[in-house]
Amino acid sequence: MKALYIKFGLLLILLAFANYILFAVLGCISCLFGATDNYFCSTYCCLMKGIAASTFLLWLGWFSYSIYQFKKQLKY
Repeated sequence: MKALYIKFGLLLILLAFANYILFAVLGCISCLFGATDNYFCSTYCCLMKGIAASTFLLWLGWFSYSIYQFKKQLKY
């Protein structure tokens, strides 16, 4: 069980880092194409919140499913 927690803990850190890199790259690309402050305060912010939330929810769903499978395997 500890290995499962470690695996998903490290995966969460990796996903957070990947999101950070994605945010930085999209921000730089937006800036190169002439995005203004209004873009970064509205559209970009909402887009990044959505991406971060969906990434976390997918991780949480996968983690929950793995815990369920592990518990189910222990019963039998």
